Amino acid sequence: MKKEILLVAPYTSFAIDGLPNRFAAVAEELTRRGHSVELVTSDFIHRLKRKRNYSELDTENFKVTLIQTLRYKRNFGIGRFLNIFFFSKNFGRKFPEFSKYDVVYASYPMIGPCHHIAKTNRKAKFFVDIQDLWPEAIWHNFSVFSVMKFIFAPFQKKKGYIFSKADSVISVSQTYLEAYSDVILTPEKHVCYLGSDLSIEKTKKKKFPIKLFYFGTLSFSYDIKTVCAAVTQLRKRGLDFEFHVFGDGPEKGAIAEAGYEGTFLYGFVPYKELREHISEMDASVNSIKAGAAQSITNKLSDYLFIGSPMINSQTSPEIDGLLESKNVIQYTPGDADDLVRELSSRSNLEIIAAPWVPDIRFDRESQIMKICDLVED
Repeated sequence: MKKEILLVAPYTSFAIDGLPNRFAAVAEELTRRGHSVELVTSDFIHRLKRKRNYSELDTENFKVTLIQTLRYKRNFGIGRFLNIFFFSKNFGRKFPEFSKYDVVYASYPMIGPCHHIAKTNRKAKFFVDIQDLWPEAIWHNFSVFSVMKFIFAPFQKKKGYIFSKADSVISVSQTYLEAYSDVILTPEKHVCYLGSDLSIEKTKKKKFPIKLFYFGTLSFSYDIKTVCAAVTQLRKRGLDFEFHVFGDGPEKGAIAEAGYEGTFLYGFVPYKELREHISEMDASVNSIKAGAAQSITNKLSDYLFIGSPMINSQTSPEIDGLLESKNVIQYTPGDADDLVRELSSRSNLEIIAAPWVPDIRFDRESQIMKICDLVED
C-alpha cells in the first residue's frame, strides 16, 4: 500500500555533493517502491559552508523541502547553535502538524524537530534514527563535566520525551541503543549500520613506503595528531611510513602548521577519487580519543567494508566484537610512543601486509533495504 512518508534530516547530502547519504538513499529507495516521499533538510550545506538552491536538486526523484537557516563558519560555536535553533523554529512553522503522513522518520540528535514531532504527531508512525548521542557527544570536550550536565539538562528532558513517543527506534550501533535504553519505551529497536559502498581492490604492489590512510572529519574527538607524531618518529628511525589524510575539519590547520614528517593532507576528496587513492594504501586508521562518544562512525563502516588492516584506538564491547579476528593493530590513544612500538614490531608489519577481506555486514545497500522494509512494515 502506498504511504505518505516524511523524512527529516538536516544534514543531508545529495548525489551532486559527491557523498553518499543514508537519508537520501532511503528516500530514493522508498520512492522506487512506489511511496510518496518528502525529505526535509537544511538550506545550508554543512561541509561546504554555503546555501543550497532548489535548482541543484532537480535530478532527485523525490520531493525535497529546504528549511531556511543561518550561515556559520565554525563547526562548533554560537553560529552553529543559532543555525540549529532557526532550523528547529522554521521547521515547526513549516510543519505545524503531520496528519497527512503515514510515516515520519527523523534523524536524531536534531532535538528541536524531533521534539516538535513528538509533541504534535497524532497519526503517523514515528521513527527515530540515532546517528549520535546528544548532548553526551560533546561532554568530553569540557573539563567541568558536572556543570555541563546542568547546562544541558533541558536537552536531556526533551530527549526522554522524544523516545517516549517514538514508535520505532533505529540506530547506527547497538552501543547507542543501550546508551538510551532507559528512555526508549518502544520494543521496536533495530541496529542498521551506516554501511558503505566503497568497494576497493588493493592495487599497491611495492612493500614500501607503508601507507596508512584516514578519511573523515578532522575534529577534536579524533586522535590524528598522535598518528602524525608516530609516523614522524618512525621515519626518523629509518622506517618508511606515510600517513595520508583525506578530509577537512577544525583540526586541519593545526596539523598542517605542525609540519609532521610523512603526513599528507588532501582535504575533502569525493568518493570516486577516494577509491583511486585508497587502492594504493596499506592500512586504515581509526583513531578516536579516549572518552569520545563515537560508536560505529561512517569511516569505521567504510573501513570494515573495505576490509583493510586497521590501526585502531577505539574500544567498547561492540567495537571489540566487530574487530575480533580481524587484522587490527591496537594502540593507546594519545600515546605516540606506544603506536611507534606497535608499528615497529615484525608481527604487526605482517598484519599490515595482510590481504583485504571485506565485511559484508557493512554493505550500505543491504542496510538501506533493511530500513525501508521496517518503514513499510
